[in-house]
Amino acid sequence: MAQVLAEILLEPGRSIDETTVAYLDQLAGLTVDAVQNSEFQIISQASNSLFLSIQALSKKSHTQLVQSAASHSSLCQALPNLARRASDLNQRVPWLDEESELFSTELNKSKECKENSIITDRKRALRLLRNSERLVDVMEIPPLLLTAINSSSVNHSSFIDLYAHVQQLASLHASSPLIASIKHEADAAVRQMAADLIATLKVANLKLATGLRTML
Repeated sequence: MAQVLAEILLEPGRSIDETTVAYLDQLAGLTVDAVQNSEFQIISQASNSLFLSIQALSKKSHTQLVQSAASHSSLCQALPNLARRASDLNQRVPWLDEESELFSTELNKSKECKENSIITDRKRALRLLRNSERLVDVMEIPPLLLTAINSSSVNHSSFIDLYAHVQQLASLHASSPLIASIKHEADAAVRQMAADLIATLKVANLKLATGLRTML
């Protein structure tokens, strides 16, 4: 019945969707009086309800729709640019693969002969970074020696321990300019402490053994 009504009511050759078929089936089940009197009112009410729903939706979402349309308008330029860059990347990947393979080969060759100077410098810098705290501790030895000498109560035991540590460093790292400089400062501190001790022992009021005073 719906097919017959469609052929009568619709234009020839027009395709019929499922919604139209369902409505025509419903229409075929109505009486002539219902079609003439109430169907138009029902359709009008449904149309008005849909119009109000669309109007409410537009008031609620028109800002988002406008913003979305504005942002999507840039896709006309962005998508071709993306396609062009993707094509460039696709062409450059084989070249990059060849260059990385060449670099790996040259690096392996340089390792067989001698280490690359850049890698050597990096290793030296990393080693220096790891030993930075030790270097700072070593460089603080001369000030500690001077502090031990110049304090009101000279701590000879601490001074001797520090100087012994300097002597050990000098024997282990004889070629190091830094250790040599620290050794030189430590020797100067030892001479200063010895001079201070001799001056203290020569004080007239200090009671010493006769033989020891004669030696001084």
